[in-house]
Amino acid sequence: MLIDTPLTKKITATTTSSQKKPTFLTFCFPCVQLFFILSAVVSVHAQEEASNPLKSGYLIGASDQSSQWKQPQSLGGKFLDESKIKKVPALRNRFDTPWYVPKRARFLSLAESRHRVLYSPLRSRSGNGLGHSFSVMNAEIGAALRLGLTYTHRISSYGSLTMGEPSAVEHFFGWGHEQIPRSFIRESFCKSSFDGFPHNCEVCEALMSNDSISFMHFQELVNLPRNLTYSRIACSTIRDAHKREACFLSQAAFLKAHNKSHTIFQMPVDSCGSNPTDGHVDQATRSYLFHQYWSRHGKRKNDDYHLEFRERNQRTVYRGGIPRLQFTGRKRAIGHAEDVLNIAIHARRGDFFKVNRKMVSTRAFGVVVRSMMEVVQRRGGAFAEMAVVVHIYSEGALMEGSEKALHDVSKMDKRYRDSDGTIRDEAWVTRVIRGSGKSEPRRASSNKSASGNDTRAVALFPGGLQVKFHIAADTLTSLHEMIAADVFIGSLSGMGLHVVTTLSRGIHVMPRRVSTFNMECCSVGFDSESGRIDDSMEHVEMFWDGFARANEACAWRALATSKKRNRHS
Repeated sequence: MLIDTPLTKKITATTTSSQKKPTFLTFCFPCVQLFFILSAVVSVHAQEEASNPLKSGYLIGASDQSSQWKQPQSLGGKFLDESKIKKVPALRNRFDTPWYVPKRARFLSLAESRHRVLYSPLRSRSGNGLGHSFSVMNAEIGAALRLGLTYTHRISSYGSLTMGEPSAVEHFFGWGHEQIPRSFIRESFCKSSFDGFPHNCEVCEALMSNDSISFMHFQELVNLPRNLTYSRIACSTIRDAHKREACFLSQAAFLKAHNKSHTIFQMPVDSCGSNPTDGHVDQATRSYLFHQYWSRHGKRKNDDYHLEFRERNQRTVYRGGIPRLQFTGRKRAIGHAEDVLNIAIHARRGDFFKVNRKMVSTRAFGVVVRSMMEVVQRRGGAFAEMAVVVHIYSEGALMEGSEKALHDVSKMDKRYRDSDGTIRDEAWVTRVIRGSGKSEPRRASSNKSASGNDTRAVALFPGGLQVKFHIAADTLTSLHEMIAADVFIGSLSGMGLHVVTTLSRGIHVMPRRVSTFNMECCSVGFDSESGRIDDSMEHVEMFWDGFARANEACAWRALATSKKRNRHS
């Protein structure tokens, strides 16, 4: 089919009127036709994309440099995407170099979203708990990414973490970096009765014009329903197929009905005072948060790895008349040694004693550690030869008279308590983790004789075992060490479930009833009562094999360096 344009008419007339031997245009004519056909197809496709509100809003960039894409390795529903595995170079420090890297996701710019922005009316003080506050923010970030909106960031306070530096959490995680501040939208384009008190909602009640920023003249204010924000997975949980389909159709109809440019989409107002959360982290949201975090904490030089770099104060820069938040990262000291296998345990205690929340016992944690070490030893390699250091991170009990200082580690004692409140020392915990008081527990290997009996046993800690307490330590430094650990074992806590697992570079093992991670690498569930791994051990082995393959070179280098140093000492 020919595209009837003045250029093609001219070329056709020239070639048909001339009986001379073929010319350059004769050979180019099919190319020109193909060019116009492809241009027309691309143009139509672009128009459909721009007008379709149901298309995913996040953009996948070129952060993944794999030249060859491989099919994910799948086992019983769980899978390991080989294209996301990045082998850590031998000379790099593995604790600041993620090995399983998702493609980068970013928010749409104002031009890309057609000036359709997300606005949250929530209070700036959304709670003291970092896990809870993370779930609040996850709802806002996820809505902007899914609905194809430009994100505006709500700077929040995080209790004791932001007492000295109001933007300490944003500096640490990179949340809101290079984004438009929410206050700019409210002050410039909204009629609002907000009185400046941080405990009150900042509702955009109506639009107002702003002649000084004419290109951002908003035309519509839309309040998003809960089934597109906080209750967005409600449709998926409806058992009746017809009702479930009707639920999805209602979501699609709402988006299609509000497809105008220059629109402010406001998160639900009716629940802004209750700090509503979304505990399910999308792949796109996880990708965004993962890259924000590791872009400021990753790839440090080995000689400055144990040093701290203080951040500057939060500042705002203007581009094209639009403010952008700037949060510089603080690289905190980390205590992990490269020549040992580092297992981090978040033993949630602290205020849980006051509110009678369920806690995971030290004995259950010990079962999880031994189960993971069986996998490590069966595979072999550098990590099987390493000594094992188990780091236990926990809040101490609040000292008398400090009951209101929730999560303020300066007001806590430094003693470790088991789930029953008993104070325990490192020696006792070491014995519990070893198991049954044995000095060196041994488990059966996977090698079988013809009769089906085990032919040999495998020591779980051939390089030795050490337990280190980090009780009431600096919260953000502890977080970074848990995120960077080779294996993370969590509690019935939002901080581990939402924050650490979203950003973790290691294998993360979480209590089954609170685990909402998807089927992709590298989350494993365990029973919080017994410590028994709930997932198939084949899943665990698949994840650990991917981790070990990616980190093997730098692990062998660290071991060789350590042995050489010991010989000369």
